Amino acid sequence: MKQPMTNARKQFYLNVWIFAILLLAVSLTVFWVSKPVSIHFVDVGQGDACLVRGGQGGTVLIDGGDVGEGKTLLSYFAKQNVRKLDAVILSHLHDDHISGVKELIQEGFPITELYLSPITDHQAEQELLALTKDAKISVTYLSAEETLNLGKVTYKVLWPYPKAEYMKENNQSMVLRLEYGKNRILLTGDVELSAQAELAMNMGEELKADVLKVPHHGGKTAVYPPFLTKVQPKIGIISVGVDNYHGHPHPDMLSALEETGCGILRTDLHGTVSVILHKDRLARIETNEKWRLLQ
Repeated sequence: MKQPMTNARKQFYLNVWIFAILLLAVSLTVFWVSKPVSIHFVDVGQGDACLVRGGQGGTVLIDGGDVGEGKTLLSYFAKQNVRKLDAVILSHLHDDHISGVKELIQEGFPITELYLSPITDHQAEQELLALTKDAKISVTYLSAEETLNLGKVTYKVLWPYPKAEYMKENNQSMVLRLEYGKNRILLTGDVELSAQAELAMNMGEELKADVLKVPHHGGKTAVYPPFLTKVQPKIGIISVGVDNYHGHPHPDMLSALEETGCGILRTDLHGTVSVILHKDRLARIETNEKWRLLQ
């Protein structure tokens, strides 16, 4: 006859289960804390889209490319096992930055929060707000000097200040500094010379960054040399379409970047560019030349 389990043995097995659960919890915590942050400058042709994988609560998309690029984003999200976005941040409301996001919303892709600049194009804003209302997406407006903490990444809004309201729309773009540990990434939307001059004059060390998303797809007015001097980037990333009719990136802009000594990566040449960050350093850069060509 099978002997009944003694209380001592029951307690032993209970202690083993408790230890196993605690060990699993600690292991998962260590994995989450130590897992690198990755920032993906997705190849969406002549447009901008940047996916941040920043841990729990930190899956964020900044801009979303032009018309038709929602499919590109959905395909890339599947590749990255991204099933929802904790936040979408739009630098400004030009089609080549917001159309892909509108398509994501129309497809019903889960988005928790949408962040906008307080200076927006009224008609584009109203169309976007109608979509977010139907999809029950919360909308928040961000002003200069505000800070967001999303997952392991801190987002500092550097621009626009109210004076940008009187500038052309590109210069109203939201400029963000992303921070993770010792790493700084500067995302600049489409700001041109006048906005860059204001930033260079007033921001100082605030602009310094390891990686610069080059403004306005590398156009002629994309880089103001005093602005570059303040940023001191190690890597400049240009989000630009193959053989685009704008002639981006412009040779003068490329020369200005080269004079800083920073490395230059371009989505038209290198495909999606991924920056992998450990807390104490920029770990590596990955490119995938063929990824978009296979879509």
